[in-house]
Amino acid sequence: MLSRLRGTLESELDSPGSDLDQLMVRILRERLEAFRKDPVQQGHVDAWVRDTAISLVDKRHKKIGEMVQSSLDKLSDLDLVAQIEDKVGDDLQYIRLNGASWVDWSVQS
Repeated sequence: MLSRLRGTLESELDSPGSDLDQLMVRILRERLEAFRKDPVQQGHVDAWVRDTAISLVDKRHKKIGEMVQSSLDKLSDLDLVAQIEDKVGDDLQYIRLNGASWVDWSVQS
């Protein structure tokens, strides 16, 4: 009996649009909608994600550093500069403009 149940469940799960698939989709949507409306539960998840990330970084900081170093070592200087400019280029431009404005202002004062 359990073997037949298992076979039926596997068949249902492997069939998009099956009754079981539709039931699971409906339940998941209901749960997600409830979660979307529940700031307390969202706060619990946020705290869990933050605590888990901090714990993983604390435990694996050496390995993370090695991975970052390995990735950076594979980049040429031009590729590295291009990535930095792509990620923070707008911020650097803002700093340049404000820095130039501050220098002009301080010289005039």
